[in-house]
Amino acid sequence: MTMTQIPVIEVSGSPYERGLTQGDVFGADVAANAREYRSRIRVAGLSDAEIKRRSRDFITRCGDFDPDYLAMMEGVSRGSGTELEDVAMSNARYELLYTTWSEFGRPTIASVKGECTSVGATSPGFTDGAVRIAQNWDWFPQIKGGWLRYREGGVNVLGFTEAGIVGPKIGLNSAGIGVCLMGMGSSDDTWQVAGMPVHMRTWKVLSSTTLAEALATVSLPRPGCSANFLIGSRDEGVINVETSPHGTVTTHQNGSDPLIHANHFLSPEALGVDQSWLASGRQSTFVRQERMETLLGTGPLDEKDVESALRDHENAELSLCRHVVEEEPPELWSSTAMAVHMNLSEGHLRYTWGPPCESEFEQLHVSE
Repeated sequence: MTMTQIPVIEVSGSPYERGLTQGDVFGADVAANAREYRSRIRVAGLSDAEIKRRSRDFITRCGDFDPDYLAMMEGVSRGSGTELEDVAMSNARYELLYTTWSEFGRPTIASVKGECTSVGATSPGFTDGAVRIAQNWDWFPQIKGGWLRYREGGVNVLGFTEAGIVGPKIGLNSAGIGVCLMGMGSSDDTWQVAGMPVHMRTWKVLSSTTLAEALATVSLPRPGCSANFLIGSRDEGVINVETSPHGTVTTHQNGSDPLIHANHFLSPEALGVDQSWLASGRQSTFVRQERMETLLGTGPLDEKDVESALRDHENAELSLCRHVVEEEPPELWSSTAMAVHMNLSEGHLRYTWGPPCESEFEQLHVSE
């Protein structure tokens, strides 16, 4: 197997200067990602005029929630030479795609066969006593990204982001806090609810110093879009947080059995949500949840167990480690874009760019 690497970008200075650095380093990938997202959002059902309208609305929302986030977007726009509306569209791509799938009731192949599968546990869940969280990020293979390393709120942060999105979506910090993000949807997701955007939430989680602070961020009311957050703390353990427009359900890891989560609600009744597009048959998310539970559902585990599970190919196209089905049109392609395995106790992570079966895990430390 080969080694695969993506950029590690050191950012510092004012929020605008951080964005400027990202835009400069990512360069043309910012515009390329925006083009891909525009194409995917069109396939989901929105017109170009409506995409523009919602992107402009997102610029206003970002400024209202956190001017620093908007300043970083403006820096990315300037540094990459990409229109601010296109940068905003990429930063809002979670809300734009998921609420459009809900609005039109016709999720694409990627949303039905994808997206992510995660696992997390603390001692005695792992034989070495470490607190670990991990996930496969299944997404569009055309999307480019990299690692950001910076200091925020008194902690050092190492997090993955897509070119054009200013805050990390997956990562860890020097306080021992880490987060994995899983996309979810319900029939009640709506663009009309102006809650704090998902990528802004993960950015804020990674500046947290306690599990309670991280939980408070992802639980802020009222999100317009459902999502799942697997959050770990080297000092306080691992929790899973399902969020929807109706509320939040938090599950704490106990004993040696890890927390495992894919892309459907495990507690839909508690939140009163309807997962309409998952109602017809066994979609990928149920298959991957069951497979991960079979492989890792009973602890204690070791590092090799986790990475072996992330590479698993049982169930063919619905496997944990997923590959492009080339017979499908490119605008519907989806695969495992990245595998990430974080050791929060030691402050480092291991990752592969692309399906983990094809390459060795590369290691990065939060404070390098």
